[in-house]
Amino acid sequence: MTRSAATALLLVTMLLAALVRSAGVELVFPGDGTVVFALGDAFYHARRALFSFEGLPRVLLRDPYLNYPQGAFVPWPPLYDLALAGAARLLGSSQATFERVAAWAPVALGSLTLWPVYATGRRIGGRGVGVGAAALFAVFPATVLYSNVGNADHHAAQALLGAAMLALCVAIVSSEERDVQRLSRRFAALALVRAALLLTWPGSIIYLGLTEGCLLLAGILGNRRNLLAGEAGSALASATLVLPVVLVSGTPVGGPFSAIELSRLHVTLLGAVAAVALATRALEGARPSRSALARFARAGCVTAALVAVILIATGTLRELGLGLGYVAKTDAYEGHNLEQYPLFSFEGGFSDALARRTLGFFAYLVPVAPLAALWRARERSVREPALVLAAFCAALGALALLQVRFANDYAPAASVGFALLVSGASHTLTRSIRGRIAAAVVASALALGLLGPVLAFHAQALQSTVRALRGAAGSADRALLSYEGTMVRFAQDVRRFTPETRGFGDASAVPEYGILAYPGIGHVLHYVAHRATPADNFGPYIGNENYTAVGSFFGLQREADALAEAERLQARYVVTTDYGGTVPWTLINRLHRGDGSATGDAPAFAHFRLVTEGPAGGRTIGEQFGRGIRSEGAPYKLFEILPGAELVARATAGTPVVAEVLVRTPTGRQFTWRTTAVAGADDVARLRVPYSTSTQSPARPVQPYRVTVGGTAYAVSVPEEAVTKGAVVPVEEVKP
Repeated sequence: MTRSAATALLLVTMLLAALVRSAGVELVFPGDGTVVFALGDAFYHARRALFSFEGLPRVLLRDPYLNYPQGAFVPWPPLYDLALAGAARLLGSSQATFERVAAWAPVALGSLTLWPVYATGRRIGGRGVGVGAAALFAVFPATVLYSNVGNADHHAAQALLGAAMLALCVAIVSSEERDVQRLSRRFAALALVRAALLLTWPGSIIYLGLTEGCLLLAGILGNRRNLLAGEAGSALASATLVLPVVLVSGTPVGGPFSAIELSRLHVTLLGAVAAVALATRALEGARPSRSALARFARAGCVTAALVAVILIATGTLRELGLGLGYVAKTDAYEGHNLEQYPLFSFEGGFSDALARRTLGFFAYLVPVAPLAALWRARERSVREPALVLAAFCAALGALALLQVRFANDYAPAASVGFALLVSGASHTLTRSIRGRIAAAVVASALALGLLGPVLAFHAQALQSTVRALRGAAGSADRALLSYEGTMVRFAQDVRRFTPETRGFGDASAVPEYGILAYPGIGHVLHYVAHRATPADNFGPYIGNENYTAVGSFFGLQREADALAEAERLQARYVVTTDYGGTVPWTLINRLHRGDGSATGDAPAFAHFRLVTEGPAGGRTIGEQFGRGIRSEGAPYKLFEILPGAELVARATAGTPVVAEVLVRTPTGRQFTWRTTAVAGADDVARLRVPYSTSTQSPARPVQPYRVTVGGTAYAVSVPEEAVTKGAVVPVEEVKP
């Protein structure tokens, strides 16, 4: 294949990559100026990048909206969010411009990743393999789902930088030892890419282990002194670029040498890499080893000594244990995060649904991809780059099998490995046919067969987009067709119907109150509603105490316990949702499914007033778990915590008293809120009620309370001030 033909095919493949990543555009841009980002971390990247966009070059390092009321350091390095802000600022100054750039940036990043994937494939297997690898990367859902329109998370940038590190590592080991200038340029590029990845993704220590390990082994086993010198200089250059950010970013989760966030550990490891490279080079210069094995043993001793010093001086062993716990799903999330599911499930029987949806039938070839690279390493001219590819395929493939999120990191190396497999199979099968056309036909048929589920996935997604854009979506508001859009619409109502708080644009200000909500809704409330939460999508990593407290809060049954916990967390509002299935009769479920009204022997929750609910016709997050959701219920409800008014009725001791009020919500739903009491020995019955009959709240009573004392009913109006201040309202002797 000629260079021009390969370039043309690569450009066409990039267009294909952009097309499949644009599916779902109708859900991201519902048509009213709103931009709906992907569920989860994408909303917080938007929050942080908007903070920089509105005041470049400032960076949100500590956010009062996280881990409320204490606040927390943002656990991500800042480069990606700064880059989003800077790119958007070049194109405009409005928030609308920023959101459009943030929504389309992952599509651009995902399409650009084809270049380093192609470069790796071309260097190891030729231009045809390079183009094939780029085509596979373009369509694998493992990459598309992390770089599609609206997914402003850092994963698309992470894959691009990871693919660039692989391509540079392959290029470096392929370089002639005598070509010092070319080797120096490649190491300079690696220093920049390495630093960029460290400043983009907290988990970049994985790439450090792979890249530096491959380069050190290539230099040591091959006795390549120039390569060792270049590796040392490159590592030190990256450390110099990263160190200032580490020093100003605050103490990470797990301490200053954390393995799951950018920390001093990363800088220390880069310094250790440089030390091993320089020490090995100096020892070989002073007293050359007799064999590659002897050089390896000598370097191993140097490395072991350095590792021992680092472990003793920094306590890094514990931090590495935390990182391994995250990968092995033994951390606080315990694998409940959807991104932590394995490719193949064996719980309740074997299932490959997630694997096929991620990599198609290529998922079954994950263990074979490193073998394809090793088979290619038989040729001396590509031995070292093929071995590098084998290492990347083996390590990242193992991580992908454990957690589906790593399939995004695995995809660049895997695409090359799979392309080598297809190419090798086609040549083997067509030896007797003799012909490039026959080989191409066989290769195409094999690839298409393995990509069957992938192509069906894209066809369905693109078909849905075309139907929606033609107006056949079946909903007047396209935002309500997705979980994310439903959350956004609800969060817009939360901001509209609750008092504004400090802290969104000024990180030094403390918000006046927080909102208790399931962690999975937290980042949407931060960005769209401009409200703080005690826990969010970051899970326990930014504040385990509050994360645990929020989880406990939603399991409470007594109102007094819930009020005490809400007061401790300084929360004025509670968001509820239906997660489906058979749920315990907790306070939160009674609020969401029964509005907190008295039912059976269960008393009413008199300090929780429904403010708003909805949006009508939206999709609740519980649907994605495949559980039974009450179709007649609102996706989300917002309750205000307040003192409540005290209705006081005089009646003979032991007389039952009932207070009821009919409430209408913004969705048009009506329900009767009810509470009961019994007159005490002082001939007085006291009932706490949360609704005012004069409120302007979206959910409000449509008539006065009906208070029944014995067999006599009274109409009682409750002023707003009585509800907000806990005042007494007498039940007057006026019959309705």
